[in-house]
Amino acid sequence: MRKISRTISIVLVLALILSFAGCGSKKDTTVATVGKDKITESHITGLTNTLALVSGYDPTTLTDDQKTQLKDSAIDYSIEVEAIKTVVKEKDVLTKDNVKATDDQIKQLYAADKDAKATYEKQGITEDNLKWFLNSRYYIDAYSAKVNKDDPVTDEELKAYYDAHESEFLAPDSAHLYHILVGDAELKDEDKAKAEELKAQLDGGADFAEIAKANSTDTGSAESGGDLGVSYKNGSFVKEFEDAAFALQDDQISDVVQSQFGFHIIKATDVTKEHQETFDEAKESITTTIQNEHFDKAIEALKKKLGVKKEEAKAEKSDAKEDKATDSAAEPAN
Repeated sequence: MRKISRTISIVLVLALILSFAGCGSKKDTTVATVGKDKITESHITGLTNTLALVSGYDPTTLTDDQKTQLKDSAIDYSIEVEAIKTVVKEKDVLTKDNVKATDDQIKQLYAADKDAKATYEKQGITEDNLKWFLNSRYYIDAYSAKVNKDDPVTDEELKAYYDAHESEFLAPDSAHLYHILVGDAELKDEDKAKAEELKAQLDGGADFAEIAKANSTDTGSAESGGDLGVSYKNGSFVKEFEDAAFALQDDQISDVVQSQFGFHIIKATDVTKEHQETFDEAKESITTTIQNEHFDKAIEALKKKLGVKKEEAKAEKSDAKEDKATDSAAEPAN
């Protein structure tokens, strides 16, 4: 009996030791190395949670697939930033103005809700995580500027890209749209009658923006006179609205249009019909595309030169071994 009790006591002590080792003094695992610089598990965990937050997810309710995808993104992004730090000087990047901009953004995040800081920390996002993520953009921008200077886009590249992708530069119908929405999904007869009345006022010379401000039930655009901005015929609106909107001529106002959201009166300005973009029209977007290609090529060459090693598989094996050791220690003696 004494022997059994003594065995159980030893097992409990071992379990406690392993437990404390895991909670308090566990060494931060290296997930990847960039040259001689290490990227740790704790950094990746914080960045994964930060990426979840900026992607519109609650870090505490992620699915396994989401966790895996975000963690992979966090590792790849961290590798890029750490590689860039070897060729871009911190003093040129983290200027007084940039540091202040980062600090101000964090203050704004925390000021939005008195419990914001505590909520972020509960989600596994510390102030240091936020600061690293916000400052990282300055390194990306600085390296991008360096690549653009060292490897500028040539006119020959631009023309070759346009010729090879000409079919991609078909500009859809576009227009600056405004609308007045009357009623809602219930599609009441009285709302339709009101919309018809407002259309008659517009036909009589009433100001569209003033009518929209006073009557539109689309609160998101009403205050700006029904302004929906420059829009394209690409399926972003419900069919009834889009068909009516892009059938209008410049400065024309539609009849009342019924959709699932209510009754619309639509105005179009700056109407441009579908057309093949010329080389000059497409040049700006092509430049951005090729600059991105140059950036990707340069960062891959930099990572190859420095030597990048991902070690997450090793970290998982280590954790699995530790879990197995804990389970073994907790098993009752026979």
